[in-house]
Amino acid sequence: MILEAVLLAAGNSQRFGGIKQLALINGRPMIEHCLSQYFVDGALLPTIAKISVVLGANESLIRQCDLAQTTLFLAANWQRGMGASLADFVKHIPQTTTHLLIGLADQIALKTADFAALITHSQQNPEMIVCTQYRHVQGVPAIIPRCFFAELARLDSDKGARVLIKQYPNQVHSLVMQNAAIDIDTVQDLNSISNFKS
Repeated sequence: MILEAVLLAAGNSQRFGGIKQLALINGRPMIEHCLSQYFVDGALLPTIAKISVVLGANESLIRQCDLAQTTLFLAANWQRGMGASLADFVKHIPQTTTHLLIGLADQIALKTADFAALITHSQQNPEMIVCTQYRHVQGVPAIIPRCFFAELARLDSDKGARVLIKQYPNQVHSLVMQNAAIDIDTVQDLNSISNFKS
């Protein structure tokens, strides 16, 4: 299993009314906080060969964050939505990559242990889409096997990996993960978790 991770951070945060990726979580930009959960003691989780960050809106400002140890990818079609940004990225994945871990830059409650658990389940079910389940929803973070990459590369809207999860229910293994239910779409969302502790 050769696993690559990607953090989708290309959106223009229209509902947030500002640059969501730069909103502070425990004193650091949200994108840095979310990225940090893929690392242990300064190193990527052992199973992850590489992690990329997909940028789009406000690229120049977000690049000023501490994105060390990541590969930055500018999505050509980010204005079309998350699915289009993901499709742009997938078209450039090396042939050697067998699985893709897809994460979002606003799921601030996810922990390193959550990603480790997701990876373990993918290792045990390598031919399956391994996704998270929360609030009766199946979604990301999710690990997608290579056999689905071509379909990911055809996404062209704001709908991302959840399209595949819905389309292939018999090829999905879900892991209940309540931390994935917390994401930040609006300033009100951010204020409601003002006492959030990582």
